[in-house]
Order: sequence, then structure tokens, then C-alpha cells
Amino acid sequence: MEKAIPYLAEYKNSWWQEHKEEINKKRKIHYKEHRKEALAKMKIYRENNKEKVAKSRAKYYQESKEEYTEKRKEYYQKNKEAIIAGVKKYRENNLEQIKERKRKKNYGIEPGTYDKMLLEQDNKCCVCYIELDQCKQISIDHCHKSGDVRGLLCSRCNLMLGMVEDNIDILQSAINYLAKEEQ
Repeated sequence: MEKAIPYLAEYKNSWWQEHKEEINKKRKIHYKEHRKEALAKMKIYRENNKEKVAKSRAKYYQESKEEYTEKRKEYYQKNKEAIIAGVKKYRENNLEQIKERKRKKNYGIEPGTYDKMLLEQDNKCCVCYIELDQCKQISIDHCHKSGDVRGLLCSRCNLMLGMVEDNIDILQSAINYLAKEEQ
């Protein structure tokens, strides 16, 4: 009986090689007919085995990193115009969502908080009181030491504060200089 096991394995392998194409065709047909069910099962599996799936994907990526990168480059070169057009269309259709994600990522501002800040400031720059509707770009002013958001500024006032590195002494010196010139 011990001799039958290697023979059986050899037979299975040879049978598989002979019928491989036929089996794969049947699998594809079955998948097409039951695609929705298969996708639902795969989704449930991925949700229930997140860590296992993540490890598997990471391992696969590490093993085939160069091949994967090369395929992505080839695909991009073949479809460059369509990809660029798709990205441009996405940006046009989702501009506000993109801005909200950037605000959240860069400043920790939750969606809706930005609009509340505009209302609280009466839609004016905190420094020069210019209407922010007139500005090409509204800047979110924040403390570079603590990261706390202080308010919304026009780009000119934000640039000014950035140039003096939020240094009150330099700003006071500039005020004194301007006041002396007016006398």
C-alpha cells in the first residue's frame, strides 16, 4: 500500500495536466454564472480575515514587487491619456471632498469646521479683514509649534506671518518702523 501513494500522486498530477484546460474552462464558465455569489463570498472572507489578507497581499507584493511595478508602468504608458483625463474629471467632480481630506490630513479639521470658521470670521481675513471671497486662495493659519489652527487668512497675510516666522517682536518692530515713517 505504501507504493500506491506515490503512484496515486503521479497519476493525479498527470491527469491534471491532461485535463487542465478543460477544467479551467469549466471554472471560468461557473464563475461567470455565479459571479455575484463568488464576489459576495470573497468580500465576507476578506472582512472576516483582514489580518490574514493583509499579510498575504504584503507577502505577494514583496515577492513580485519588480514585476508589479513594471506592469503598472506599462499600463500607465499605454493608458496615460485616459488616466490623466480620469484623474482630472475626478478632481473636477470631487473638489470639495478633496479639499476636506487635505484639511483633515494637514490640520485635523473635520468636514464642516472650515465652513463654521468662515461664518465665525464673517467671511473676512483675521488680520486685514478683506473679504475672503475676493481671495484666490484662503490659507488656514496654524501655530507651527503646537499645530493648533488659529484662523483663516488671505494669502498675503499668511505669507507675511510666515516670513516673520510668527515672531511678535519682528512684527512690533515693523509696526514701530511704519509708525515712525508716518510722523
